[in-house]
Amino acid sequence: MGTGVREVNVERADVALDVAIAVATEGGDLEVALRELLHACGHHRDSVAAARHACADLLALDRNDVILQRALQLLDGAMRTALFAPLPAAS
Repeated sequence: MGTGVREVNVERADVALDVAIAVATEGGDLEVALRELLHACGHHRDSVAAARHACADLLALDRNDVILQRALQLLDGAMRTALFAPLPAAS
């Protein structure tokens, strides 16, 4: 992957984190929120992973921040979607 592509994906991570925090603040349907999040990150796993890492860093500064806790749960859920989840090993 070229450097330019990685930079775009990291920029999308900022947008993905903003979306996760907005959804956590507003509440609402989790499935809709997940679709918005995946759209914001351009369906790139590294964007979601970078957003998740940034959210975890923010949460480490204030473990009682309920909004960041919810945002982290949403980002964790995005990482577990079929789009990003590892395929089962062939038997």
